Amino acid sequence: MWNSYLQLSFAMIMAGSSFIAAKQLTTIPPITVSALSFLTALIPFATYTLIKEGFQKVDKTNLKYIFLQAFFGAFLVRLIINVGVNYTSALEAGIILSIVPAITLILSKILLKEDLRKKQVIGITLVL
Repeated sequence: MWNSYLQLSFAMIMAGSSFIAAKQLTTIPPITVSALSFLTALIPFATYTLIKEGFQKVDKTNLKYIFLQAFFGAFLVRLIINVGVNYTSALEAGIILSIVPAITLILSKILLKEDLRKKQVIGITLVL
């Protein structure tokens, strides 16, 4: 379990560093930065997937969810971040987005009917 916490923490550290990189790219249109970022990410993703798992067929019913996750969880988020850092500092962008875990927890309670644990409620309170 601690391994997953370390992995998620490392992922958030890397995500935070992306604000600094995005701030350095404000002379390039945000849609171009987003497109080039995804093209760059596609190479290691595709390579890893093909080596480790081979080509996998995806059930048609899952394609809708994959599209929604990719559009809202990757494309739109990166585009909005790239636009947003044009109007604020990387630090302020990171602070604003630090509320995302609290929003995720609240939405999982409302939409997925997940139970909130005491630690989670304390965490939301500390974030706010």
